Amino acid sequence: MRRKFIALLVVAVGGCGWFGRQASSDDGKDAPKKPSEAEMEKMMEMLGTPGEPHKWLASFEGAWDVASKTYGADGKAEESKGSATFKMILGGRWQEQVYNGSYKGKPFEGRGLTGYDNGKKEFVNYWLDGMSTSASVALGQCSDDHKVLTMSGEWEMPGMKMPFRMVQTVKSDKEMVFRMVGLMGGQELPMVELTYTRK
Repeated sequence: MRRKFIALLVVAVGGCGWFGRQASSDDGKDAPKKPSEAEMEKMMEMLGTPGEPHKWLASFEGAWDVASKTYGADGKAEESKGSATFKMILGGRWQEQVYNGSYKGKPFEGRGLTGYDNGKKEFVNYWLDGMSTSASVALGQCSDDHKVLTMSGEWEMPGMKMPFRMVQTVKSDKEMVFRMVGLMGGQELPMVELTYTRK
């Protein structure tokens, strides 16, 4: 299956190269060299191999207790308790979070997938939960000391999109804090604060 995909990719790249040669032949310029199948396979392997950022994500594997604060439009926080488990999936390429808690007295369940894109050199997060039929996507970077992961995205809301920023701060190997703020009219609106304590 992988070889078929690579072969198709080589054909596609070859086609682009052919069109490029046709376009550049009128100008008398040399066409770019088409990568070989071996070169394409090596590049795909490099882009698909988990690295240090993935090992960092794997360091959170396990079960955690969660103290949750969710903020309403009036800025008041509702506190509740929850739990989360983290595990690496798909050969160590993605960190899966399974979260269970409550919101306004009702059960709340969420799923998070966090990875690191070797090609774009940035972290990516997908979040889905039992309160919405849409998913949020955020992209960002980790600090040099691997203590703070900051990601940004846009939240789909009725008739509008609200930019947001989420920050995961690692306090120790047993504690981390996740904060999410919405950005509206140049102001930060606190949305969620989760304190994770390893079980």
